[in-house]
Amino acid sequence: MGKRPAPPVTPAHLRGRGTTPTGGRTLPLSAGRTIPLRRPPANTSGLLPAGRAGQRRHNAPHAPHNDGRHAAANAQDGKAMDNQPPLARSRRTLFLLPKGAMLKRHIREYSRQYPEIVFRSLDPISKYSEAEKIAQEGFDIVVARGNTADELRKLLPNIYVINFNITAYDVLRLIIDRKFWGKTIGLITVRMNISGLELVSKVLGVKILDYTYTPLEGIEARIRECLAQGASVIIGGTLSNIVGKRMGVPIHVVPIGPECMQAALDKVHQVQDAIQFEESRQNYWGQLLDNLIEGVISVDADNKVTAINRAAEKIICSPRRELLNKSVRNLPEAFWEEFKITREESVIRLNQTDYVCIQTPILEDSKICGGIFTLYEKSNVERMEHTVRVESYVNEHNARYKFSDVIGESDAIRRIIYTSKKYASTNSNILITGESGTGKELFAQSIHNASQRKRNPFVAINCAAFPRDILPSELFGYVEGAFTGASRKGKPGLFEIANYGTVFLDEIAEMDYNTQVNLLRVVQERYVIRLGSHRPININCRIIAATNKDLPQMVREGKFREDLFFRLNVLSLEIPPLRSRKCDIIPILLHYLNKNNFLKKNKVTISREACELLQSYSWPGNIREVCNIAERLLAILKTTHIESKDLRQVIQPDSPLWLETRHLNFDPRQARHLAQKKESEEMLAACGGNASLAASRLGISRSTLWRRLRRA
Repeated sequence: MGKRPAPPVTPAHLRGRGTTPTGGRTLPLSAGRTIPLRRPPANTSGLLPAGRAGQRRHNAPHAPHNDGRHAAANAQDGKAMDNQPPLARSRRTLFLLPKGAMLKRHIREYSRQYPEIVFRSLDPISKYSEAEKIAQEGFDIVVARGNTADELRKLLPNIYVINFNITAYDVLRLIIDRKFWGKTIGLITVRMNISGLELVSKVLGVKILDYTYTPLEGIEARIRECLAQGASVIIGGTLSNIVGKRMGVPIHVVPIGPECMQAALDKVHQVQDAIQFEESRQNYWGQLLDNLIEGVISVDADNKVTAINRAAEKIICSPRRELLNKSVRNLPEAFWEEFKITREESVIRLNQTDYVCIQTPILEDSKICGGIFTLYEKSNVERMEHTVRVESYVNEHNARYKFSDVIGESDAIRRIIYTSKKYASTNSNILITGESGTGKELFAQSIHNASQRKRNPFVAINCAAFPRDILPSELFGYVEGAFTGASRKGKPGLFEIANYGTVFLDEIAEMDYNTQVNLLRVVQERYVIRLGSHRPININCRIIAATNKDLPQMVREGKFREDLFFRLNVLSLEIPPLRSRKCDIIPILLHYLNKNNFLKKNKVTISREACELLQSYSWPGNIREVCNIAERLLAILKTTHIESKDLRQVIQPDSPLWLETRHLNFDPRQARHLAQKKESEEMLAACGGNASLAASRLGISRSTLWRRLRRA
C-alpha cells in the first residue's frame, strides 16, 4: 500500500466547523427547533484539545484496482473489500446509507472491515429525527448521500458532513443488473456531475438523460421532463424513488458500489487529517498562549470571547469555560466600560492590582474581524523598562572596583573595609568623608559590588563638574522642549538610569542650594520629575555621597541644608589620610609600579633607604600623589630596583617632598625622626595638649611620645 500524502489544508466547506468550542451549543432546526449537543466543549481555553493530536497515523486505503474487466462482478463477490487497513485514528464516523441503495450483505462486510465506523440505513423523510440522534451520540463525521447530506449539513453545523457521490460505475452496475439494454434512461441527481456517462452510453447502447435538481426546483418537475423526453426508465436516489411512487412512476435506486464507498472513505481520511492538522495547530497556539505571563483575551467581530489563556483566567478570577463564546460584558466592567476594538493602551484596576491593557484589532481583508486584549501587570512593565535601561547603560555605568582592590595592611584601613562590608548589606544612604585622593569612589564602588544591587547600574557624577543650571537636568532628566537646546526625545536623568542600583554623588558640598531642595525631595519621596514634566517617576536607588569638606560646619554656616545632611548621613564612613597609615605607602606604590610595568618581566623592588624616605613624607595628595610618583619612576628607571637617588630625580624642586627632605641630605634615619616628631606635634595640638590622648591615637606610649618631641 502506498503512503498517503501530507495532510491537506482544511477544505473550504470545513472551515469554521469544530475549530472553536461553543460550550453549551445548540443546533438550529427548521421551524425554530434546535438540537442540543451532548458533548462538552473541546477545550476550556477556547482552542481545540491536544488529546488526539499525537495519535497514530495510518495509511489511507487505496481505491481497489480495476482493469475494466467485470467491476460489478468483483463488487458482488466482495473482493474489493479485502485487505483494507482500518481508518486512521478514532474519530467517530457514521455512514448513513439510503434504503435500497446497498445490500445488507455489503453493510456487514464493511462493518467487519471497519469496526470503528457505524453503518446505518436511513429513510430520507426521517433525517430530522436522525439529526437529533447524531447530535446526542457525539459523532465527528457523517457520510450521507444527496439531499440527506445537504439537510444534515444545515442541521449539524458543528459536525463534518461528507457526500456519497454517484459514479459512472454505479450507473453501469444498475444498467447491467436490470438489463436496460437499448433504452432511454433518465438520471435524476442532486447537483451532481457524473463523469464517464457518455462512455457508458456508447458501450451499452443506451441513451442517458442527465437531470439535476435543487430543493427549489423539486423532483417532480424533473421526473416530468424525463418522461416528456421519452425516457422509458428513470433512475436516481432514494428520495427520487419516494417521490416517483407518489406520482405512480417507478424509479430505480442507483446502488452504492465499492468505488463510491472507497471514494467516501478517502474523503473521511482527508477530513480526519484536516481535523488533526487543525487540532495540532490549535494545540500549539493554546500551549503558547498558556505559557505567556501576560493575560490574553480575544474577541470576534460580534464582541464575543473566543479565547482566554491561563494568565488572563487568574487575573479576572473567573473560569474561562464560563466566559467563552459569551459577550465581553461578562468580563469585569473595567474591560468593556469604554470598549472598542482599536489600538489603544490604558491602565485598568482588577482585584486591587493595576494592569496595562493593550487593545489590538484583528484585520482580515482590511476589515476589523475581532480584537485582542493583552494584560501586563503594571509593576512588571516598570521592571521591564528598568531592565531595558540597565542593558542600555550597563557598559557606561558600572562599578569596576571591589574590596579586593583596596591596597593596605594597616589596622585603620582594615577597620574601614570591615565597616564598609557591613554597610553594603543594607540599603541605607552613606556619606563618605575624607581628604582628596584618599579613595572615596573606590570604597563607593566596592560597597555597590558587595551589595544586592551589584547587577544594576552604578552611576557616578561629580557635582562640581557641572554648571549650576546644568546639574538638575543631568540628575533628574528632562522632556522634549523643556528648555532651549533640549533633545527632541528628552533625556532620562541619572536617577532613572540608576534605578535599582546606586547613585554616587561626589563633591556633594559643591551642589547649589536650589538643587539641594530638589535632591531632598528625591531622597524623601523616592521619585523624580523630569524638567518640563509633571509626571512622577518612581525610583529605587541607593545614594552614596562623598565630600572632602566639613559638612557640619557648612550646615552651621547655612551653606548646606541641614535636613539633606541628615538624609544623606544615615551611615557615615571616614577614609583616613595616607599619612595616618604610613605602613600602606610602600604596598600602594609597589602596586602601581608593578601594575604599569608592562615592558619588564621582573617585579619592581624598593631599597630600605628609599622606603624610609617615602614613609617620612606626609603625602598631602594621598594616593593620587603616590600614583604620580610611580609614573615618574617608571619613566626614568633603567632597572627594576629603586634606590633613594632615583627618588631624588623624580622629586620636583618645588614639591613638598623636596622641600621637606632636601636639608636632610637624604639621611633616611634623620628623615624618619623628623617625620615622627612632626606627626607627634600635630597630634598633641589636635588633642589640646592631652599627652595621654595623643599617645593613644598614635598607638604609642607617653614616654615614646615625649622622646619623639625632644628630638632635634
